[in-house]
Amino acid sequence: MSHLYESARLHLTSDFPEELPESAAYTHGGFLLIWLLNNDMIKPHVSERFEDAIERFNDSQINAGQFFEACGGEIRSDMLTTSGNNFALAYLERFYLEDYKTLFQEDFPRHFDVTDNDDHLEVVCEMLDTIHHEWTLDT
Repeated sequence: MSHLYESARLHLTSDFPEELPESAAYTHGGFLLIWLLNNDMIKPHVSERFEDAIERFNDSQINAGQFFEACGGEIRSDMLTTSGNNFALAYLERFYLEDYKTLFQEDFPRHFDVTDNDDHLEVVCEMLDTIHHEWTLDT
């Protein structure tokens, strides 16, 4: 049985502010999915399924949130490699969203308000790189 780590639909039906466009529910998941892909934590057959969306993202035709939406808006255990699942269970599931909120709290009152752009993606990827590096030293 697959374990759900992130779902834009769950946010949209629970904690999502009504006044924001639905696209804002996909941003933090999009940043995360891109980082997972860039770090070879997504299974190859899943990456192949996302090939069109990856190409459109790499060509700057879509942003991270649109990419996440095009990929189904979910991150599940059956999508991740063994190392991806190990990291997801140890960190992503429990700490990613809180760290994401802390990262942007000075500029954005809510994590859903974070602007979906390359600068913010880079900041999130740098945060995840650091945390992943520290995690690998501890395991």
